[in-house]
Amino acid sequence: MRNTEKRPGDLAIALVLMILPGLVLMGYMLVMLAVGQMAQTLYQPVEAAQAARLLLERCRNWSLGVVLTTVIGALLCLAACLLLLRYAWTHTFSGPGSVARGALFFSGCMVFSSLLFSGFCLHITRAPALLLQAGSDLRQIESGSLEEEVLWIYATTPNVRLDPPYQGNPMTLLHAVAGGEEPEERSLFLPAEAAIPEGEPYQWHMSPEWNEENAQKYQILYTTNFHIAAELNPLPGAGEGEP
Repeated sequence: MRNTEKRPGDLAIALVLMILPGLVLMGYMLVMLAVGQMAQTLYQPVEAAQAARLLLERCRNWSLGVVLTTVIGALLCLAACLLLLRYAWTHTFSGPGSVARGALFFSGCMVFSSLLFSGFCLHITRAPALLLQAGSDLRQIESGSLEEEVLWIYATTPNVRLDPPYQGNPMTLLHAVAGGEEPEERSLFLPAEAAIPEGEPYQWHMSPEWNEENAQKYQILYTTNFHIAAELNPLPGAGEGEP
């Protein structure tokens, strides 16, 4: 049975509860913006030997923070709306602009806005996908089950970053090629702290035989999802032929 007795503080409490979901959503948006700026703190240099693993750990932690912030913010907004509806149901006020109807409309708008904003944040940041991919690549490094190829490198591009929204530390983009009758290109990311290859690069305008004899080959171990080179070892025998 609902309580219809009016008490002096009832209306004030009801109004505060009507404003509470909006305050929760505003705070939620500010936290999301702060989490988005966390990528700027990921540019700090790390040791070269652990660069790939630490970069992936930071990507995983950043993505996890976005997912948790989004979910917690949506749950807080939903809890505030449920609290408002419960209060409106147990405290009835007279007049055409009743608190119950206003609370129901306001809560519905807030729940819809929260779900829409949560979905937008998760879509634009790709946080769930990044979380799974970074975790998978980390397990590859820890278990030693990395992708392995023998490649030539024909060019490097310094100071690039992984695709947004997670940008991470500066990387060196390796433009590599797998040998054969029809060479296949590869694009790999090398942490900026690691040594950039300095051997003879692959020459597209030269014959396969010339490249086989003169261009430096590398054994490269890299992750499946982000294509981060965890190891890059020059193979002996390259560069001994005459140009």
